[in-house]
Amino acid sequence: METSQTIEKTMLLLQTLAENERSTAAEVTRALEVHRSTTYRMLKSLVQLGFVDHQEESGFYSLSSKMGDLLHPKSSYTWLSEIVSPYMEEFHSKVNETLHLAVLKNNELCYLNKWESSRSLRVVIQSKAGGFAPLHCTGLGKMLLSGLDSQELKEILPRLTLIRFTKNTISELDTFRHELLTIQKRGTSYDNEEHEEGVCCISVPLVDKEGKTVAAISITVPGVRFTQKRKAELLDEITSIGHKISKDICNLEKN
Repeated sequence: METSQTIEKTMLLLQTLAENERSTAAEVTRALEVHRSTTYRMLKSLVQLGFVDHQEESGFYSLSSKMGDLLHPKSSYTWLSEIVSPYMEEFHSKVNETLHLAVLKNNELCYLNKWESSRSLRVVIQSKAGGFAPLHCTGLGKMLLSGLDSQELKEILPRLTLIRFTKNTISELDTFRHELLTIQKRGTSYDNEEHEEGVCCISVPLVDKEGKTVAAISITVPGVRFTQKRKAELLDEITSIGHKISKDICNLEKN
């Protein structure tokens, strides 16, 4: 394929992803009218460059936050990371467990930052800044969904595919709705080995001055260390941090 044709096809590929929010390689191939090997090669290059995200579990491709920041630099989450990072770095140095900051983007959980544990026994999660993860079986995902209003939930829930990853994954829609109501009342979300066996998580919301959830933070711990005592200790600490960050977000909005 000549250089000019390659550029045209690349732009058409990006346009396809932008219009559909997310697409499979087969859908992109049909839109580009090229051989599937060409599509996979182009997608692989864009993923490596960080402009496209690939969710291996579902096979979907979507534009990354890097592409969004390139097109709309003022809408990036740099400001949020700057507020959150000092608190999470201090928390990380204290507990040495894996921490995350995430937002809801294109009806998926999008990681903004990750602070990984250096313990010999630690949770190894295939997560990275700009990457995506399921909403229904992660502490962060459920926390972000619970922060939506009833109309937003009504629109997004039918679009979710409640894939069962473990025996603890909630795969029934009515049960999942009840779970979100519980999280709304409690103000805390848990992943009790729902996405990966042996992996547990606590997540709390970050809210603005109107009380709307703008992001969520989490701590992920191996199940063997997630005792009731440790769970209570970590819950107190991450809840306190969430309140402090939310206060800073509200103060920023006032200025």
